[in-house]
Amino acid sequence: MFEIDDMLGRLRDQQRQVEEIQTALQRLEVVGRSRHGDVTATLRGPAAFREIKVAPEALRRYGADGLGPLIAEAVNDALRQHAEATRQRFEPLVTAAQAGLPDLPDPR
Repeated sequence: MFEIDDMLGRLRDQQRQVEEIQTALQRLEVVGRSRHGDVTATLRGPAAFREIKVAPEALRRYGADGLGPLIAEAVNDALRQHAEATRQRFEPLVTAAQAGLPDLPDPR
């Protein structure tokens, strides 16, 4: 019985940690940049873009048609940064959970 209570306690702790990480990731703000920094995209949480900034000289240099790829670069960079932050925050929890799993008997 002690093993089950201990396992349930660890599961509750892990659930609390997951919720804390999710809350922090909802608040996390990252700034993605285009290749030369002409465009920045500010992302808050996993999918809410707060701001896209275009340097005035970029508009003159690239024109309206040339800005699309730069905006896409900045947005994709912000999304990549958030995904990496998510992976980094969850990795220790996943590793700890995997290490704590008991060996299950072979069902055959």
